[in-house]
Amino acid sequence: MKLNGIPFQPDGRLTEMSDEEIKEHNLTLQHAELCVAIEDGHGIFYHKIDENFKNYVQTWLGDWIWPARVRFSNHNMAGKNGRRDFWWTMFGQKWHGVNIGDNDIIRANRVKD
Repeated sequence: MKLNGIPFQPDGRLTEMSDEEIKEHNLTLQHAELCVAIEDGHGIFYHKIDENFKNYVQTWLGDWIWPARVRFSNHNMAGKNGRRDFWWTMFGQKWHGVNIGDNDIIRANRVKD
């Protein structure tokens, strides 16, 4: 089944797709996720550290990446330095995101001017 040209299977995993179709599907989803985040002002992004220990925020496939300023702080469940706050500029908009615990997921919101 296709929804607006995008492969969609509500009952489980898509199994009848070639590697190229899967790659295109993932790129389409990544782009749609980014568009919704920009439009709605909140979304999910991911933390990346390069070989020089610089911090970045990226989309889930890493096709879009932005340098970020990071601050570590304590969290009552995640412990010392268990919370990371991120600030970055994406397409001229300022964003703030939070990561808590042992993962790379950043829950982000656009910052009001």
